[in-house]
Amino acid sequence: MAPGSLREVLSQVPPFTLCYGACVILLGVSANTGLIANHIMAWRGMAYVLKLQLWRLISPFLFHGGITLPMLMSLVMNLRFVATLEGDYY
Repeated sequence: MAPGSLREVLSQVPPFTLCYGACVILLGVSANTGLIANHIMAWRGMAYVLKLQLWRLISPFLFHGGITLPMLMSLVMNLRFVATLEGDYY
């Protein structure tokens, strides 16, 4: 395996950080391709209780909009913070 290969890099990322990053990218790509509408991911009061829309509990933390350069920069900063937090405290 070549040094610095993708598999090697991903094996060094903590599991929660990897899952968080994958979910953010998956939601961003879904928003860009039109699979989900932006208003579906918004927090809407008691809709998660009254209509059992349970994704609304976690989507505000995972949805950063479509894939853009500012979103990717924000994601990199968030991933570094989450990885540090996960590595130091857990």
